[in-house]
Amino acid sequence: MQRFIPFLLVLSLTSQFANADWKPILGIGSGVTSNNYSDVTAATFNDNDIIIIYTDALCSGTDITEYVLNVNETPVNMAFACVSGKEVVGASTERGREFIFNEFKSKNIVTIGKWIFSAKGFLKAREVSIKNAKNAL
Repeated sequence: MQRFIPFLLVLSLTSQFANADWKPILGIGSGVTSNNYSDVTAATFNDNDIIIIYTDALCSGTDITEYVLNVNETPVNMAFACVSGKEVVGASTERGREFIFNEFKSKNIVTIGKWIFSAKGFLKAREVSIKNAKNAL
């Protein structure tokens, strides 16, 4: 559960990514909003290879629920958790995290369940974020 806590800042930044390519987020990572749901953002933080999806869905509790979602037509085990009253989703296995990360590196579009994301600018935004983090005082 602690892995999700550093990602709370993204929840307040989702509007800046609407229908856009990946962009750096205040020197802490990069993100992009879903092409078909304006209240859903995918993000990664600096040199971390984990892609997290932030939704605007309200939730409560501390349980982590696991489901299988198709990622570009490949089934991946995903964990759904509630963080500060909002639903957060990420791959629940290392193989799943690597697969999703590699899809964003190698494709133009990544579909995760019902959400469609642009992968354009993913590597560049990630590089800028890593560089900014390393140069921070």
